[in-house]
Amino acid sequence: MTKETNPTTDGRVVAISGGANFLGAGLTRSLLADPNTRKVVLFDTRQPPSQDGRLVYYKVDMTLPSASQIISKILTNENVDTFCHLIFSYGLSRSRSIAHEIEAIGTMHMLDACEAAGVRKVVARSTTAIYGAKPKGPAFYTENHKVDGDSRNSMVTEKLETERQLQVFAQRHPDKVVTILRACTTMGPTAINFLSNMLIQPRAVKLIGYDPLMQFIHEDDLFRAYKKVIDEDHPGIYNIVGKGTLRYSETLKTMATRPVRLPLRAWEPLSSVLWSLKLSDIPDKLTRYLQYPWVADGTKAAEEIGFVPEYSSRDALMAAHHVHRKPKN
Repeated sequence: MTKETNPTTDGRVVAISGGANFLGAGLTRSLLADPNTRKVVLFDTRQPPSQDGRLVYYKVDMTLPSASQIISKILTNENVDTFCHLIFSYGLSRSRSIAHEIEAIGTMHMLDACEAAGVRKVVARSTTAIYGAKPKGPAFYTENHKVDGDSRNSMVTEKLETERQLQVFAQRHPDKVVTILRACTTMGPTAINFLSNMLIQPRAVKLIGYDPLMQFIHEDDLFRAYKKVIDEDHPGIYNIVGKGTLRYSETLKTMATRPVRLPLRAWEPLSSVLWSLKLSDIPDKLTRYLQYPWVADGTKAAEEIGFVPEYSSRDALMAAHHVHRKPKN
């Protein structure tokens, strides 16, 4: 059931961690376009470019031991109703300890601050990658499937830990609304993640004998999904995915990315060397995601939130293609 929120008669005050990343910036634009938004409070180590009068920026490192106390004071002073936790390491951190600090420790400080400040709603970012890529997985993962992604991969393990913290928080505070959005790979003019970084290159590896199904969501659809769960109360976990799927080979063709065909036995040691030498932005532990499908079912989001994507997976790819594959003169 859709439940409308009514935080104050003067409009909503929303805080966003990771306000300078593509998702934080896009969501901020959506919120500021809504006259019901009284204020957007951004937390990041980088200052966002917007100069809107309703935008308040705080330079806060959420990994610092004092972060929860600093953030809780700000949330209280700004009268924040909803906290959107969008900090991600994008799977591109070369240090597992750094990824842990950014996501797991940052989430712990955020939740402590929200508890202390009495924030009513927490909306957090996750990914369908936590379902894992397996040779015998289901055709489509639902929110009821076990999340057991590769334990060697910090992109997955830290997000599993983040979700665990959020679910414990929700159990301890049944009076609060806690929403987790598991999005598939986001593509578009500004989206940044390990697959988008790979697909906008002139060439990308294609493992011989493997051609998994993939799915993508247009960044504008993702912004809409977040805006919807801010405007309405929808506690729980939801897959947020685009329409349809494509084979990996179709994905490369759509992006005009030339495949570099390699056998698995050659790619695994090569990817490790390239990653360690900082010659590649593709984490070496993500090979399985180029072998097996990890597509998710968006039915629950459609039925309970009313979120239906406007764009297909191919549309999302084309949006990135038009920006990163500009025709040469």
